[in-house]
Amino acid sequence: MRLVTFALLLVPILAPATALAGDPAPPTFEILDRGTAVEVIAHNVTAAKTAITPIRSRLEIPLVGHPRADKALPTDATVKVVEFDGNEPRVLSVKLGFDRPEVKALAKYAQAIQVGSDVHIMFPRVLPAAGAAIVLPEPTLPAELAAKVAAAGQIVPIALVPTPAPRSPRSSRS
Repeated sequence: MRLVTFALLLVPILAPATALAGDPAPPTFEILDRGTAVEVIAHNVTAAKTAITPIRSRLEIPLVGHPRADKALPTDATVKVVEFDGNEPRVLSVKLGFDRPEVKALAKYAQAIQVGSDVHIMFPRVLPAAGAAIVLPEPTLPAELAAKVAAAGQIVPIALVPTPAPRSPRSSRS
């Protein structure tokens, strides 16, 4: 009798939470090679804000809630680890194969965007030369969202706002 009671108490603990009907899908990671750029997708998570913060050799984005998933260990030399880190707030952390100064410089070119229930981070594969313009590819759309866009016949580009050239100060006339 004790063994049966113990087994009944242990089953809910060992059963994965996703086995219950109506539970949301668990978070997962995906790393895509986009040629001169890399796209990291965290599926089934929501960003608290899409500002990217460089921390040591990592790019981090704060998340809503406390998602949990196994680390993603890619074979790409640019990305070393993708994981959720921290307690409050929980962050999506992408560890890069660069040192701190390069990550800080690379963060200026990186973009984060919430696409449906996924968070996408895109950044150049190499640090651009000083003053070089960089254009990142459009984020990868989930199949259902791509179908809606195709059905509507619209393409919604995400454009970068160009920075105006610095102006020389005018001398004041007295």
